[in-house]
Amino acid sequence: MTLRHFEVFIAVYDGGGMSAAARALNVAQPAISQTIKELENGYGVLLFERLSKRLRPTAAADLLARRARHLIGQYREMERGLLASRERPLLRVGASATVGTYFLPGIVASFAIKRPDVRVVATIGNTAAIEALILRDELDVGIVEGEVSAPGLSTLTIAEDELVIVCGPGDPLAGRRSVGPRELRGRAFAVRERGSGTRDLFESAMAREGVPWDEAWTSADSESILGAAAAGIALAAVPRRAAELRRGSVVAMEAPFLRLRRSFRIVSHKDKFESEALFAFRRACWP
Repeated sequence: MTLRHFEVFIAVYDGGGMSAAARALNVAQPAISQTIKELENGYGVLLFERLSKRLRPTAAADLLARRARHLIGQYREMERGLLASRERPLLRVGASATVGTYFLPGIVASFAIKRPDVRVVATIGNTAAIEALILRDELDVGIVEGEVSAPGLSTLTIAEDELVIVCGPGDPLAGRRSVGPRELRGRAFAVRERGSGTRDLFESAMAREGVPWDEAWTSADSESILGAAAAGIALAAVPRRAAELRRGSVVAMEAPFLRLRRSFRIVSHKDKFESEALFAFRRACWP
């Protein structure tokens, strides 16, 4: 089997069919079908089943997809390394929304001063999305605030962060320095989308303490959530730094009973080849 077999297989696996893979790779569909047959015959397994006119990957395909992505990623990493002596190295960095909004810009700016030879391209998403991109080798490294659960990823804690409860200046709670379960019970909250580390932390803490709440505003944008709180639409649990930057438009309160602390982590694939540029960036993220 060649690298091309695995590239075609991944195109079919991700695209959900032969036609989609043919369009993505700009080749004839019969060539795609023949390549998949060669893979199946070569390993003696069935990779795709046709159900209701759609291709469904088998368990063998799921296993091959994980391995094939790493093989392709390592090959491309080798190419990038070989070309690095005459091309500017590219570092693909991902960050969850909180990190990407309030912390990553400073890290990248500082790194650019130390290493102007490295080109950094950043992608911002929620923790689950960044995990998925690293697993598919579409990112070299990520910095997230949520729990990392996917097998195959390695993490290193680099900083601690804390959420505070914020409300608008006209809210009855605005004069308080801290709040307890009674003040939050049944209140409407503006929250991040599912898959966000910030939301996971808040939901888990409220459930642990048995505090019911209503979801009144959902957004992937931290500034939108702060805007909803400032307008008096809902309360919100946001990073302390975000609350400080919006001081005056929102009022921050401690909620010690919730223990809303979390860690910022550098995340990479366990099998990822650590280039010199990647090593330097990881060092730049350490305290």
